[in-house]
Amino acid sequence: PNGVDLEYFQPRRGQETPAVIYTGGMNMFANRDAVMHFIGTAWPAIKAAVPEAVFYAVGQDPSRELLALATPQSGVVVTGYVDDVRPWVARSAVYVVPLRVGGGTRLKVVDAMAQGKALVSTTIGCEGIEVTAGENIIVADEPRAFADAVVRLLRTPDERERLGRAARTLVEQRYAWPIIGRRLLDAYEQAAQGRTRRSGGLTKGYT
Repeated sequence: PNGVDLEYFQPRRGQETPAVIYTGGMNMFANRDAVMHFIGTAWPAIKAAVPEAVFYAVGQDPSRELLALATPQSGVVVTGYVDDVRPWVARSAVYVVPLRVGGGTRLKVVDAMAQGKALVSTTIGCEGIEVTAGENIIVADEPRAFADAVVRLLRTPDERERLGRAARTLVEQRYAWPIIGRRLLDAYEQAAQGRTRRSGGLTKGYT
């Protein structure tokens, strides 16, 4: 599986503001679609319920359409490229992954979990990662349910803390690079032993 550097991505307690964040290069269709769909569907309900909330769309090459939505009234902040996403994630209370298209696993998810963030994701957004809905992430595919989940987390610090700690524990147990490295070495060893058994032992000149 994809992994995460637990030393680089760490929780930074006490820095959260009532902000929601998504990170990803806006030059990729899946990210553009996710952000535009989120702003157009879930975000108005979130902003109405929590007027002080801000949404950070962090990623290079934002479109003019997205930039036009970044106004003080909307609460949308489009940063463009940033040298380090960690301070932006640290100050955000909820990390959202409203992806609707794409494949593979998202490094952004394990990175955010390593930082102890409470996540709300679509099913597609967290596919391929061994998360458990309600335990270390909230999964919602409909805009209304997605918005309700974000609002609940913005209003409930204890729930955010519980989800964030469980998310960090998950990546410590399954997605830390040393753990993945050991699993890979075990797989190589098993493959080598199987080849040796099939060949009846190493033959002369075999390397």
